[in-house]
Amino acid sequence: MIETRREHYFLIGNAVYAVEVITRDSGTVTSFCRIPNTKRLIKECADKDEAARHLQYLLQQTKSEC
Repeated sequence: MIETRREHYFLIGNAVYAVEVITRDSGTVTSFCRIPNTKRLIKECADKDEAARHLQYLLQQTKSEC
């Protein structure tokens, strides 16, 4: 099985988050929201759209705390 990994980075408040998108040759896609360079997993998502929605939720939470 061949996997292609891509990471996209986002700055939300004072924290940097990464969305890692794994695409397999079988056509399945899995996304992970995590803090870069750590093993801390924020959330595993079914696809990159769900991961983007979760990051948007984190951004709204950060704005409401200010």
